[in-house]
Amino acid sequence: MDNEQENKEQERKEQAPVDEPKQDQDVQEPKGKTFTKDEVEQMISDRIKREREKAEADKAEAKRLAKMNADQKKDYEIDKQTKRAEEAEQKLARYEMQGQARKMFEESGVNVNDDDLSLVVTSEAETTQDNVNKLIAFAKRIREDVKDEMLTGKTPKTNGNVAKNITQSQFDLMSSKQKAELYQENPDLFKKLTGGI
Repeated sequence: MDNEQENKEQERKEQAPVDEPKQDQDVQEPKGKTFTKDEVEQMISDRIKREREKAEADKAEAKRLAKMNADQKKDYEIDKQTKRAEEAEQKLARYEMQGQARKMFEESGVNVNDDDLSLVVTSEAETTQDNVNKLIAFAKRIREDVKDEMLTGKTPKTNGNVAKNITQSQFDLMSSKQKAELYQENPDLFKKLTGGI
């Protein structure tokens, strides 16, 4: 029995997975883009420059406020808020004009996307309407040009040959062979010239 137990233990050891030593577990594969030393230095210097400019602007604002008395500070803050309110009103007006412009385009049957709208919409209603009307007129001209081009055709072919316009006098001067060819190529014209024969 000891032999059997030793054999079973031997089989278990052989079947157990062997742990392979892992190579360089501390080294990780880089994920994403890698940067050169110069690129990193440039990014850092750009960031520092932006932060310095912001700090200088804040200092200048603080100095300006420090020089002002209470009334001037109130006036300055009111002016600042007024400018923000005007900007917000202009944005709102543009947004409302986009809705109006979109309706005008839909009524005229012109499909537009947001990029097209950005070309014509302003914060002023009159200017926006003029721009929309110009774009609608342009779209109509394009449609007409395409329609005319599609309607412009070539002389219809009969049996692969170009249909001929033959007068009665030309028909009378034709030989029998030519008349037979005309009958083969254009039976309607032949009937017209012969009087339905």
